[in-house]
Amino acid sequence: MTAADGNAAPPTWWHPMTRRQFAAGGVGLAAAAALAGVGAGTAGCSSDEESEEDSLALQRKHGWAIGQETRPLVLPGTTGVDSRGGTDWRRYHTPSALLAALTPNSAEWRPFFVPTLIQSLGQATLKARVMPVFTPEMQEACARGEAIGRDLLAATESPRSTLVVADLPGRQSVALAAGLAGAAHVVPTFDNWPHPLGVVPAGETLGALLYYAADLDARKGGVAATAPAVFALDANRLAPYNDPDTQFDNRYPARLPDVATLKSRGVRAVLYVVRDRTVERELDDLNDLFVAYRQAGIQVALLPAVDLQRSITPAGVRYYYGGYPHTHFYFFAYHPYFGYRPALVARTRVAFVGTPRAPAFGRLGYSPVARPTAFSGHRLGGAPGVGRARPSGFGRTSVRSSGGRITGVRAGGSGSFRGGGFFG
Repeated sequence: MTAADGNAAPPTWWHPMTRRQFAAGGVGLAAAAALAGVGAGTAGCSSDEESEEDSLALQRKHGWAIGQETRPLVLPGTTGVDSRGGTDWRRYHTPSALLAALTPNSAEWRPFFVPTLIQSLGQATLKARVMPVFTPEMQEACARGEAIGRDLLAATESPRSTLVVADLPGRQSVALAAGLAGAAHVVPTFDNWPHPLGVVPAGETLGALLYYAADLDARKGGVAATAPAVFALDANRLAPYNDPDTQFDNRYPARLPDVATLKSRGVRAVLYVVRDRTVERELDDLNDLFVAYRQAGIQVALLPAVDLQRSITPAGVRYYYGGYPHTHFYFFAYHPYFGYRPALVARTRVAFVGTPRAPAFGRLGYSPVARPTAFSGHRLGGAPGVGRARPSGFGRTSVRSSGGRITGVRAGGSGSFRGGGFFG
């Protein structure tokens, strides 16, 4: 920028630090003038450095909304009450309280709990914007979770031998896990922070955790130590990232236990719950791991959540596999390694009515097959379970700095700068 165009608007891709953040960084007025280079036409001088930094690390150090402090955080479905119809969620509106509520009681599964998203509430400006989130899709997901726990896991030969992995959009995974909370240990695995331009809508997931916090806290104490676990993943964690000018890259790879861990806990089957039948395989960051499960003799079953369908019964609304009691048991026909026990019909209150018949949908032919992905062959060390090493440019943000101080940040995390300077 030169003196002649000093009144021109900054480029649309450039998102500066606020004046308060800039001053807090210890850059003086003289340095600011040198960085801006307005009068002398020195924008892009050699003292400026451009680099890609880890997005989460930047948010932790410089603020969750880095570069977009005045932009609102959009949270569809916000509500003033929680899953119990009250305002107990306010008691969990701090990182310490929410962490205590959501940390699994099970010593076996506790090491795999990921607290990252919950820790973001420690930033006061984010805490002021986050409220409980509840949507009709969450209501359905919670009911489907109840059906999995009550009518599927409880009817298997050994519920403990099954690991449930909910890989739905974040808030729906939270809801499905909440439906399972009376029958399984809930393990949240959300490893990012919200951002106003975040490609992953982590704020919605955080709102869902607040919505179910009181219920999850109350129910986890009644779950037997030998109960199975449900891991809640966000299927948006690998969302398409196309425009660093308008998106912030808060993506991350999932973490799940490795083969040895599952074997040591007696897990013989993984129930991988996805959104619908358009999802025909696991996400890329899980491919290596799921193939390793299969090779070790751990079965992986793909369960589209929509296969659990709403039914009106004399006892009220319930969700059955295929939509009816007489189709429900085809789950065990399609997935025989879950070991159905007919003696549990009385306990689960699910019985055949009329002539048994197959659901309207057929059996899925899913089995994990190795394929090349951006995550292939790269394990992330130093963390519980097996995570994926991040590919180049994944979960990173482009910044400009001088003298070790950040002076500007791009909305997203890749691409080169095209000029510009500090705009306060």
